[in-house]
Amino acid sequence: MSMNIHAQEDDKIVFSNPNNGKAHHQAVAANYLTTGAIYTVRLTIVESFITWVIIKNVPGVRFNSVLFDDYLPFSQIRDAEE
Repeated sequence: MSMNIHAQEDDKIVFSNPNNGKAHHQAVAANYLTTGAIYTVRLTIVESFITWVIIKNVPGVRFNSVLFDDYLPFSQIRDAEE
C-alpha cells in the first residue's frame, strides 16, 4: 500500500516506510517523524518525479510521499477484507 498522492487536507497518513526514498529524504523524516505514527495532511505537491507531502503536525517541512501509507481505521480494513 502507499499513500494517495492526491490526498486532501485533513486526510490521515501513516509514516510506515522509513527506508523508502533517497537517503536525505529518510534523514529528514527521521528527524521529525515517528515510525507508525499517524499524521494529518496539509497539502501534497505532485511534481514530475516526486510528490511532496506537507503535514500539519510538522509545518514548513516537505516529506517524500513514498515514506507514507494511507491511514485506514481498523473497521475499514476489516470491511475491505470481507
